[in-house]
Amino acid sequence: MKTGLKVLMLIACCFEMAILVKPACAGKLSDFKKDVSKGGKTTGSSTSSHSYHHETGYIYRERSWDSYHDHYFDGFGDIFYYGMAYGGVRSWERINRASLNDKYSEMYQRETGEVLIPFLRVDASYQMVASSVDAFDYSIDGGYGPIGVRFNRTHFREKDPDDTMDLTRVYGLYRMSLGRMLEVDLGLGGFSIDDEDDNRFSFTMPILIHPNKHLGFEFRPAWAGNISEYDIGVFGGCKFVLLKAGYKWLSGPSQTMDGPYAGLSVHF
Repeated sequence: MKTGLKVLMLIACCFEMAILVKPACAGKLSDFKKDVSKGGKTTGSSTSSHSYHHETGYIYRERSWDSYHDHYFDGFGDIFYYGMAYGGVRSWERINRASLNDKYSEMYQRETGEVLIPFLRVDASYQMVASSVDAFDYSIDGGYGPIGVRFNRTHFREKDPDDTMDLTRVYGLYRMSLGRMLEVDLGLGGFSIDDEDDNRFSFTMPILIHPNKHLGFEFRPAWAGNISEYDIGVFGGCKFVLLKAGYKWLSGPSQTMDGPYAGLSVHF
């Protein structure tokens, strides 16, 4: 009898400890929000090294970035600049048929329903992040030729503990169409978490490869402060509508949320 009483008391103690401990266990979404908020609003401090000469009063900058830039990157900058100009012009020519004046432009003019440099594109997908965390993502792209805009929102939800997180990105895009198969974009905009005051500058550079109207591959990296995102997707379908599947990573300084996704893309 005494042994049975001791066992019951032990079970009761364990049950009470489980109740007390459970609320203290933070969820995956809570951990991620805490992780990215550690340095999210810092503007950064100068890390360049300087030395001061007391007799002459001159300040010498050691190993300055400008010296590296002048020596190594001038040629690359010229290539990048002219490549951007070429891609933007081709995007304009593919859209604006009135400017078609050579066989190349006529051959590669954009067709209605093509996925590259769309007038309007809407994407939606569902992602499995963990056993208790999933996400719904949708985006809207619009534009004309080389100029475009993109709105993207991801809603994360966690079952245990019950929690949610919303990520919102808005970009202005410079769209460079290099023929009918390849598009490279440069995007600048804003990134926010749960629509709070923690707004961050964000940069993205999507690479879209679509050899034909039935098959495609897209890589969409983005960076916003201490947050980085990577999206690799494969597309298959027909004109106007493509099914997509891929993998996404959302990373902070020490926390990462990643998982496969599947969805749909409609474009005009």
